Amino acid sequence: MIKFIAQNKKFVAMVTLSTIAFILMLSAPQTVALVGQGATFPEPLIMEWIIHFQKEYNNITVIYKGTGSGAGVKAILSRTVDFAGSDAPMSPSEWKSANNRYGPILHIPETMGGIAIIFNIPGISSLNLTGEVLADIYLGKIEYWDHENISSLNPGLNLPHEKIYVVKRADSSGTTYVFTDYLSHVSEDWKNTIGTQRTFSFPDAIGDRGLSGYGNAGVSRIVQQTHFSIGYVEFAYAIKGNLTSAAIKNRAGKFIKPSLETISKAASYATQLPDPEECWYGVSIVNSPGEDTYPIASFTYILVYKYQEDPRKCAALKTWLRWIITKGQEYSESLLYPRLPQNIIELGLAAVEKIKTRTNVNTVSLLSITFCSFFTTYTRGGDYEHFN
Repeated sequence: MIKFIAQNKKFVAMVTLSTIAFILMLSAPQTVALVGQGATFPEPLIMEWIIHFQKEYNNITVIYKGTGSGAGVKAILSRTVDFAGSDAPMSPSEWKSANNRYGPILHIPETMGGIAIIFNIPGISSLNLTGEVLADIYLGKIEYWDHENISSLNPGLNLPHEKIYVVKRADSSGTTYVFTDYLSHVSEDWKNTIGTQRTFSFPDAIGDRGLSGYGNAGVSRIVQQTHFSIGYVEFAYAIKGNLTSAAIKNRAGKFIKPSLETISKAASYATQLPDPEECWYGVSIVNSPGEDTYPIASFTYILVYKYQEDPRKCAALKTWLRWIITKGQEYSESLLYPRLPQNIIELGLAAVEKIKTRTNVNTVSLLSITFCSFFTTYTRGGDYEHFN
């Protein structure tokens, strides 16, 4: 009997140690990889965030590839990423399709920025444009730089009689979405012919003057290399590429150049935003009021699934998102992105709290309960009763 009891004690001790080791293994920090892709608009900032975030959380690896907002939305629709970046909210049809398949897709503003209108006219370093003139240039109605509609905005400027080479994005792009959204707000002709799109084709009137580049970097490069060209890129790309930006006439009638201060003023008018679980299509801060507001500004978003399949990845994702919305904003201005205002930060944090696994049962807790039940059942039966 004593020998039997001793053997049982040894068995229980072995199982107990194995169980504890197993539970500790499950609960111990392990490297979790988060994969994202999408907008090139915030890509420089995201890459900076990753460097600093992983210094604090070395058990979370974040990978992001700037492929354009359209590619980011496609990746969310096919669930090949953990999160996506997009300057454009999902369209109603995209949002509905994703919701039907995966549950709500949350839109979380991560940063904001402006679209700079860059130009390359040798010998000219300043240029005033209105939204209507810009639309007419991209519609092919204005072909030469010395057209009277441009000259009248720039008295005393000796504009050349040279054809305007018009540059746009070749890929599906949130930057294009913001640019065309702005033109749709200020030009009826643009609104009725092309409208707000992630991608568009040049009108026939543009002909061989139309050039296309992939990503903000591609458009920047073409404008740098092409005399008498005009294009649109995210503000940070314009500054880092040492590109010349036009001043754009705002709603108050003032010509304003993009800067951290003039872009951030647009966010102060974003006071009524949807719930993160709702469709954000149509949310826009272009052409906002204000004396010194730059008119081509936008939020850029993280798109993320509300319902996660992996509890550990869910926790890592929420840690990453909380960090970029709060501490990550400390790195924004050094990379020429305005900080998010406090009301947008609070909205983002509330959205993060909505993210959860489909089941609320914690795997480690469940295992602990199961094994505890096993030990209780085992020790209350058999020869342990006789030993006492």
